[in-house]
Amino acid sequence: MRAKLKLLILMSLVSLLVVLPAFGACAPKEKPLTDLVIKVDWVEPVAMAVKPYEMPKSLGVEYGTFHVLLTISNPNDVLVAVESLEAEVEANDIPMGIVQTDGPVYLPAGKEVILRFPITLNSLLMIKEVVMQQMVPVPDGVKILLGTWQDIQDGKAAFQVKGGAQVVAGSTSRFQNFDLRWP
Repeated sequence: MRAKLKLLILMSLVSLLVVLPAFGACAPKEKPLTDLVIKVDWVEPVAMAVKPYEMPKSLGVEYGTFHVLLTISNPNDVLVAVESLEAEVEANDIPMGIVQTDGPVYLPAGKEVILRFPITLNSLLMIKEVVMQQMVPVPDGVKILLGTWQDIQDGKAAFQVKGGAQVVAGSTSRFQNFDLRWP
């Protein structure tokens, strides 16, 4: 009797070991990761040292600072980590700088976060950028730059924020590009 019971237990264990991998194949598969919703929420002038349309007193000393605020929404039903985000910022087709995250940003399912990126501009470097990019004389470059700084202060500058984000959810990792305009 004992031998039959041992045989029955052994047969049951072998059957269980054969059937267990089949249950793993029936496990639900991960849903594909939906793109995050990334948009420019606001561009906020903070300190524009150069007065509108006024020649800087010293081209190497004048600075202007503004913040770019991005809203990132997670439409997925799982926690998503934005491991990195990097973007180039332009105002009126003039490169203003590159913004990036310092570390990962975690977004719970269905939530959003606002990221603030400061950009500080040096008048001399910006005028060189305008002169080289648009192939104009320095006085015209100064006028173009001061006009753009005035547009930033007045909220009239056309911004483009173009870049990408490394997005991770569970075992899924991918790169999401974006090209945003504001306003």
